[in-house]
Amino acid sequence: RLRIDPCIPRGWREFEINYRRGATTYRIKVENPHSLCRGIERVFLDGLDQSSDEIALVDDGQIHEVRILMGEKVVVEESESANSETAQTEEAR
Repeated sequence: RLRIDPCIPRGWREFEINYRRGATTYRIKVENPHSLCRGIERVFLDGLDQSSDEIALVDDGQIHEVRILMGEKVVVEESESANSETAQTEEAR
């Protein structure tokens, strides 16, 4: 697994790197729209939103696209999610 936790100068708005593992290449693009020095809001692997800041590395000979958006992670607590679902169900009645 590749743990993503960049710490960069605030002035860096974005950067890209290529990371190789065996015959596999990971094209990693880090976007920093809010001029932060650290913090991950979202991680995408091949266009799919990831649930964590880790990427499972595979050696499949393919090229994979990783997009990292720096920012504050928005966390929805279970109780908030359940309250929202209950309110939506009650409105539908």
